[in-house]
Amino acid sequence: MVIKLSFGRFTNSKMGLALLTMLAAGSSASVANAKGPSPVDKELLAQAIFYESGDGLKTTDTRLHFSGRDFSMNQARYQARVERVLGDDAPIEYRYQNHHLAFTPTTLSWSAPSVGRWSSLIKAGVHPVTGRLVDGSGELDGKVDAQSAGKGVIYQDAYGAGLDLGVLTENTVMRKIAKFNRLEGLGPIPAEAEFLELSFELDVGDDVYFKARFGGEKSQVWNRKGSVLSEGEAIEFGSGQHRSFIKQAFAWDSAGNRIPLSLELSEKDGQLTLKKRIPVNWLKSATYPIFADAAASYGTASVFESADSVFLSATALRCSSSDLI
Repeated sequence: MVIKLSFGRFTNSKMGLALLTMLAAGSSASVANAKGPSPVDKELLAQAIFYESGDGLKTTDTRLHFSGRDFSMNQARYQARVERVLGDDAPIEYRYQNHHLAFTPTTLSWSAPSVGRWSSLIKAGVHPVTGRLVDGSGELDGKVDAQSAGKGVIYQDAYGAGLDLGVLTENTVMRKIAKFNRLEGLGPIPAEAEFLELSFELDVGDDVYFKARFGGEKSQVWNRKGSVLSEGEAIEFGSGQHRSFIKQAFAWDSAGNRIPLSLELSEKDGQLTLKKRIPVNWLKSATYPIFADAAASYGTASVFESADSVFLSATALRCSSSDLI
């Protein structure tokens, strides 16, 4: 379905405002009683539902399609490419406007930052697992969503038996998720271990910057030397006037316990690495399976930051183009 209208016309229309209000509130409030989200929120919600095409606006569809070698998605405001076989050549790629961010899994290890650079390797690299489309997002994040079939790829046993890796392509966010089905799958935990670290090599253009507080009072651009730690914040990255964000990372278990994670960016011999840290004490007390994500999103740091992302479609909402103008 092609919808030729402007965001202003959509967000200022009676039906459009009602739709966006219900999405923002997560309820079926009536049009008459709906106060509606702010103009900025309405714009962001409209961006989630529609993307710009050469012949107008089209409804977002983040289902991945197999093209012979990889899975790809290009019917949203960002694009995603996911290799069919997990390997060493950037299998998970996010692209928005003139910049991209590609993740290649490298190591799974125990670490103890408080005693220096001590670490104990669990797994170097990943198994060359063939990915498949998910039947629903619950296969990767534990949350049932009937609209999410085909909107993700799972690599089962990527790090070993019961240690999965995958990606979900949501309307405004690409989520890279690790799913560990049982603690024993990680092997013995060294007494010194403070964190479980998942490391990924990053492939970005030379002109892409990374910006966050990194422990300081004000945001700063990382000079790509040494390492920096991000805690409780999104990391902005981009090129020119276009920007995206590595959203604040989280881990959660099957009982609903959710904790924020720290992310470390580092550089060595010209290679950039992103490390995601999961506290060992939390791993020991969690209800399995557990999940941990790192997500890339465009726009502003607050895009859907206060709530879980959702899969939206005009079809599921039973809207027609005449309803939205």
